[in-house]
Amino acid sequence: MSLYEKSDSESVLSNYMLYGGLPMTWWMENTKEKLQYLNDAYVKGYILEYIEKYKIKNVCEFDNVIDMLAESVGQLTNPLQLCNEFNEKKQFNCFYLFKL
Repeated sequence: MSLYEKSDSESVLSNYMLYGGLPMTWWMENTKEKLQYLNDAYVKGYILEYIEKYKIKNVCEFDNVIDMLAESVGQLTNPLQLCNEFNEKKQFNCFYLFKL
């Protein structure tokens, strides 16, 4: 609580909106360090967990699925649309998409 008392609310909100709610980013001064920390948290905390949990063998294709879904945030998606987009990009057979 004392951290927020020392800072103005605009800088706290700006930092939260830019880097998310991970508290470690608040203490880091360098933007490069913050981005590296967030990337490590994303890869180690989410991606590797899914790869191990669901025994995903085609990690590159899994990354492509994640990238495509991230690009379509805010849009309605369904398996057929995903399949069509992957077929257009010729990235992989859409049958794989249903086996994730």
